[in-house]
Amino acid sequence: MICGGELHLYKFASFVELAEKQFEKQPFDACLVDMVIGLQGNDEQIRPDTVAREILKGRRGR
Repeated sequence: MICGGELHLYKFASFVELAEKQFEKQPFDACLVDMVIGLQGNDEQIRPDTVAREILKGRRGR
């Protein structure tokens, strides 16, 4: 998070936790999100990279 021009690093389990817990404690100017994609823990989990490729198919070069 960038808060008052300073970068602070935190780890949250969900966006709900970020929004409800952290923002109430310390409002921030910007938030950078780094998400792990493509790591499938089991067969039932959705692979975000596969879903993103389907959504973006045909949009190259725009």
